[in-house]
Amino acid sequence: KIAMLSADKYETAAELTADRFETIKRKLNLPDDFPEPGYLDKSQASKPKKERGGGIFTHFMLAGLAGYADAVDTETNQKDGVVTIGELKEYLSKIVSKAVQILGHTQHPVIEIAEASGTLPLTAK
Repeated sequence: KIAMLSADKYETAAELTADRFETIKRKLNLPDDFPEPGYLDKSQASKPKKERGGGIFTHFMLAGLAGYADAVDTETNQKDGVVTIGELKEYLSKIVSKAVQILGHTQHPVIEIAEASGTLPLTAK
């Protein structure tokens, strides 16, 4: 086993609607170019913006894999363009809990990785 990613569900507000996303984006000061719900999911790309949805965990996982989880290297003080499983774990652990808290809920991503696999690259630019 290299990694396991999952999220516990909460009863209400399971869908990340456009309105909820705008609230989260504003309160977390996400960058202007941060992808909207459904943008990273090709099956939802043709839907009108207000009808796109999906779970908060899945949306931020896809955004993390698209490069938003790429951490700044402490030696070069720059991002290296590679998202490792360790970086994705760190990113999801922080952002998902904060995002659902803004909506008045709790959700705690469960991310377990084998110790040696933390530097395993998942995506690269």
